[in-house]
Parts: sequence; structure tokens; C-alpha cells
Amino acid sequence: MRIQRFLDSKWLLIVFLLALFPLMSVRAQSSPSGVVERFMELWGDQAYEEMYDLIHVNRINGEPEFPQEVFVQRYQQLENALGVVGLRYNIREERIQGGSASIEYDIVLQTEAYGDIADGERIMRLIDSGGRWRVAWSTQDIFAGLTRDAEIRVQSQPVRRATIYDRNGLPLAFDGGSTVGMRTARQNMSSERRCATVLAGIILEPIATIEARWASLNPDTIFFLAEMPPEFYEQNSAALRDACGVTNTFTSPPHRLYYGGSAPVHVTGYVSPVQSGAEEARYGPGQLIGRNGVEEFYNDLLAGQQDRVVRIVGPNGTTMRELASAAGSPPVPVQVSIDREIQLMAARAMNDAFNYAITNWGGPGISPGGAAVVLDVRNGDVLAMVSYPMFNPSLFNPSGLTVEFGTGGVESGQAALQRVINDSRRPTVNRATAEQYAPGSTFKLITAAAALNEGLIAPDDPFMCDLMWDGRDRGDTSSPRPDWRAFTDGFDATGEVNAAEALMASCNPFFYEMGLELYRQVGGSAIADYSRRMGMLQNYFGGVLREAAGVVSNVSSPDQAVNESVGQGDVRVPPMQMAVMTAGLANDGLIYRPRLVTQIGGFDGAPVQEQFAPELLGDMDFNAGVIEAIQEGMCGTTTEAGLGTAYGRFVSANNEWSFVDVTAPYSSCGKTGTASTAIDPYAWYVAYAPADEPEIAVVVMVEQSLEGSQVAAPIVRRILDGYFDAPPASFPEWWNAESFQRLQISIEEVPDDLD
Repeated sequence: MRIQRFLDSKWLLIVFLLALFPLMSVRAQSSPSGVVERFMELWGDQAYEEMYDLIHVNRINGEPEFPQEVFVQRYQQLENALGVVGLRYNIREERIQGGSASIEYDIVLQTEAYGDIADGERIMRLIDSGGRWRVAWSTQDIFAGLTRDAEIRVQSQPVRRATIYDRNGLPLAFDGGSTVGMRTARQNMSSERRCATVLAGIILEPIATIEARWASLNPDTIFFLAEMPPEFYEQNSAALRDACGVTNTFTSPPHRLYYGGSAPVHVTGYVSPVQSGAEEARYGPGQLIGRNGVEEFYNDLLAGQQDRVVRIVGPNGTTMRELASAAGSPPVPVQVSIDREIQLMAARAMNDAFNYAITNWGGPGISPGGAAVVLDVRNGDVLAMVSYPMFNPSLFNPSGLTVEFGTGGVESGQAALQRVINDSRRPTVNRATAEQYAPGSTFKLITAAAALNEGLIAPDDPFMCDLMWDGRDRGDTSSPRPDWRAFTDGFDATGEVNAAEALMASCNPFFYEMGLELYRQVGGSAIADYSRRMGMLQNYFGGVLREAAGVVSNVSSPDQAVNESVGQGDVRVPPMQMAVMTAGLANDGLIYRPRLVTQIGGFDGAPVQEQFAPELLGDMDFNAGVIEAIQEGMCGTTTEAGLGTAYGRFVSANNEWSFVDVTAPYSSCGKTGTASTAIDPYAWYVAYAPADEPEIAVVVMVEQSLEGSQVAAPIVRRILDGYFDAPPASFPEWWNAESFQRLQISIEEVPDDLD
């Protein structure tokens, strides 16, 4: 009973105190000091509307002298200008005289950009309004000296943004460059399609996008056609005059340029003005800051920091009070592994392919885009990384847009920017790293390596590659499953093959068998484990680029095992991961982290701050003969007539397997892939070259198009031709001559839902 009475007494005390608390709060706020304390607490919480409830609203002609929106706006301006994150205050003295009171206090504003800003010996005045003390507020209750018609300004001197250099010390992104702008009229063009084709090859845009700019203009309307770096104009001036009728040019104001225009934009990123109060407080009003890629991740280094002074400035520009200052720091350049000429060449290969295939898979509404990656297999350096479609980075930088945008009836810079932002193809997304796709038969490289290394088959063991495969006796409910040759007129079964030949021919039955037995004999995690072992399913760039991690699910059924064995089912990877794996195979199993940033500083008088050495992630550590069998299969893909699925893209011969008129003057090894989707397949080709002493690995993926051998392999061939300074092989003529015919079934893989 005593315990119960004690508990009862305790709860009665709590109830009494809770009932008393509102009265205590009201009494505290009914004193001038209590009101000021509450006002400061709300200020610290940035609760400006509640602060307004504590002031005495003085009215002039019936209207509030300071309406709530004006009151709130003044505090928000302060918050934006200084980056206010909190405050401290100390009430020193309270004086009451009749219906008025004054509170002497000190305040310290805590800011992100300028540290603590002290404002001492302040006085806040209050009046008794209907029995409650209220703040007789003026703008000087924000800062002493901040009169009604004064404002807080952050004043600074612009700092020239540092350069992003390529691997050879050549500018990839740099300030102070100018472009050549061009004007013409439709009637001056020799052919509108020819003009669009010439222009598209220079500025790396889709032909359809370029043609849409002048589609509604009168034939004699002179309009702004495009702009490009001076060296590109000089190289192409004759073609531009002939095709587009360009004779009228001008030079843009200096601004930040990117070598090749849009070519490196998914690596470098771009710049745009500050977009929030916090950004303005940190970098200064009107400053350009990095968005995406290297520009964003290293923004503080590239931008440097201006010397900034925060002042209260009167309406005539007179400084009334200096509040705070922050010393700046010089900008620091960054060097990347990209070779700007290889980057431009790879970007052109992708752009040219889409534009050449405009009447086929590259036409509007068919393939939305693709990606290409070029790695140095010897150290992991990213030599090129392309995501298509690209976009003009100057659209995000008003100071970088020519004044001619929007003249002559063409779209304005803002309209062009919105077109990029709203484009359903999502051009601002880096498809090489931030998106993940079913890899199709390129994933067979992993299945083959796992089966060989686990001893399910020896390199020289024979396997009968028939047109059909049946795994019903081991639980595969989708059997019988066909080989891709079963759907190709005139193709017989591949016949007896070893592991390397199965890769050359992309023999589905071989990989169905290996995938099922890996699940049965090794376990449900076998394929996922080997994917990680071969350098995949991880992020590489430490936040410099946005990345998708990739997905290879653990297998829980025979059907899933068979689907994953050919890169379908629950397998999704970014093209960059396929490039890392391909480079590792070329490098005899050594896997390097793809290196993008190589050095901080070291140019333009800035000392070297940091250097990034190549990083070996690991060794595939396969049993003897495994890597050799995989390499043999990849090299046979381009050299073995009748077997190699990319033979016809690299060898010119008088046989039914060849589709090019010039044999590649270098050796290369690769693997085709065609991943089925609900619409059109993803076309893949992964490769390395040369065969004997590999230097580079190249991966191309094209969304919703056709077969890997039909679409991706010719683009890789074009990139390899450029790298080895060989004459570029022609793209397949049917890309440009035939309308798009959707595949009813993929050549190499069969859809998961096939009956």
C-alpha cells in the first residue's frame, strides 16, 4: 500500500507540473526577457512565421508596415547570404518603463561560410500590447545598421575556374575559350539532310534533333545554326559552306569549353550557376559550380574560393557596415586518365552509328541510346567513356550560350535546356556507369570460366552443340530450349565443340548445360561468386561518377540457373563492369580498378597535392588453362569462319561469313551479346586488342536495337580502327538503306518467356 500511495503521489506531482507548465510558459513570455528568449529560440530554429507572431504589427494607413511575407523574406535573405546554421545569445539587462521595455543582449550568428559573426551590445525594444509584451520590430533587430532600405550583400571577385587536363596534359575542360557561331538560311543549304548530317558529325547530335530546329522556319529566314570550337570550324569550314551555306560567322564571349563539345560531358560533368541560398552563401552569388562528374566531385578545388566580404550596403551603394569576411584559395587543376582524342573518336563512332542508322535501329523512337568504354588493360586507365545521346554542356551555363540562341525563330537556350532535361532518352544519365542492363551472351565468359575452373568440363572436352537442349530431367521447366541457330535460315547445328569453340559460336546449349550443373554441383551462388571474382558487382570511382552496383542474383531454381548462364534472368550490369572484366581476361586474370583521376594539381603553377597510382583489385586466380581457353574463344570469335560470331565484322573474305570489305590490320578478340528485352534487344560487344599483347579493352552496348554482331560489333570495330590509326571500316549499308525490322527472336539468346 505504501508503494501504491507513493506511486499515486508521484503521478499527482507529474500531472500538477504538466498543468503548471503552460502557465509557466505564458508567464515567461509575458515578461520582456521571456519574449526575447523565445524570439531567439525561434530564430535559431528558422521558424520565421512563429517569430512574426511575437512582434507588434505597426500599421500605416491600415496596412502592416512589415507584412509577414516581408518579415520572413528578410530573414531568409540573411540565411541565404551567410549560410546561417544557428545562433547563440546572452541577455545582459532588462529595463521596463511603463508600457515599454528594452532588452540589452549579445548575439552570435553561426554560419557555414564565415564562422561565428558576433553582434554585441544589441538592444531590442518591446511594448505592452493588450497585456502581452511584443517586439517593436525593425530590420535593425536582424543586424545593427541594417536599415529598412539597406541590404546584405556578399561581395567578391570572380576566380577563373581551373582546367581539367587529359592524360597527355591537354585541356579537356577549360575557362576563357570562345566558339565560332554560324548563321544561314534553309534556302542556302545544298540539301537540308546533307547539312544536318555534316553538322551532326561535328557537334555530335542526332540528325533529327538538328533538323527540328529549322523545320518551321521560312526558306529565306537567316537563323543561328550552331556553334563549335574554332579548330573544328577551320577543319570543316569548306563542308559547312558547301552543305549548309554558312558564310556568316561570329565569335562568342569567352566561357568554359569542353574539348569536343559534348564528347566528354558524362566524364567531366558541366557547370551551372548556384541554385540555392546555401550554395550562394558558400560560393558567392552568380558563381558557377560543378554538376556531375569531375566538375562536381572536385568543385571546391577547381573553383577555388573567392575572397568574400559580407557588407550592409545602403540604397546608394555605400557600405554602412562590414559584417564578415572569408579568405579565398586559388583554384587547383585536376588531371584525368581520359585521352581526349580517343574520347572524341569514341563519341564520334557512337554518334555516327546512330545517325547512319537513322532509317533503321538508330531512328527516333527505336534505340534510346547506348554506351562505350575504352580501358587500358595494363593499368585500368579509363581512356574513353561515352554515353549516348550526349548534350551540349553550355546549355546549363548561361554565360556559355551564344547570344544568338533564340534568334531567327530557333529555340532559345532555355528551351533547348528544357528539351535536354525532358528528353525521354535521358541524355544527362551516364549509361556507362549509372545504368545496368542484361548483358546477354557476353556474360557467357563468366559462365565458361566458372565451369572450367570448377572442373565441370576440361578445355579440350567435347560437347555436342545441337539445335535444341533439354534439361527437363534435371528440373528445367522451360526445356527444351533452342540454340540461336535454330532460328536462322540456312544454319545447321554447330556440332561438336570444346569450351573455346562454344564461346566462338556462342553455343547456347553448352552454356545452358554449364549453368545448370554449376547450380547443381557448386551451388546457387556460383555465378554471382564468379562475377565478383572477375571484378564485377562493385563500385569503382569513389563518388566521382554515379554508379549502379550491378545485380547477379543467387540462383534458386534450375530455370533461373539456365537463364543466368546466358546473361538473362536476374543479371543486370553496367557496361563499365563488363569492361573491367574484359580487361582482366586480356591481362591474364589481373584486375585493375578503372582509374579516372590521376593527379590533383601539378599544372598552371599549382603544386601537386595528390597522385593516384594504378590499383590492382585482385587476380582471378583460375586453374591452369582456364584463362587460356577463354582467350582462345574470344580470339576465335573474330578469326574463325563458320564459328566466330564477329568474324564477319573483322575479316574480309569471299565467303558467306564476311560482311566487310577491309580486314582489320590488327588482331582483336571479343564476344558478342544480344540480350532479350520486352521491346528490342540490347546489342553488346566486348573486345580487347591486340590479341598477343593487349593494350585496350573496348565495350559497346546499344539499347533496344538488334543483335550484338549487327550493331555493337561494327561500332567497336570503328573505335579499334581509330585507336590503331587504321582506315575506318564502313558501317553496314543496310543500317541506312532498310527500314527497321524488329527481331521476333534474338539471334544468340532466346527470350525467357519463349513457349
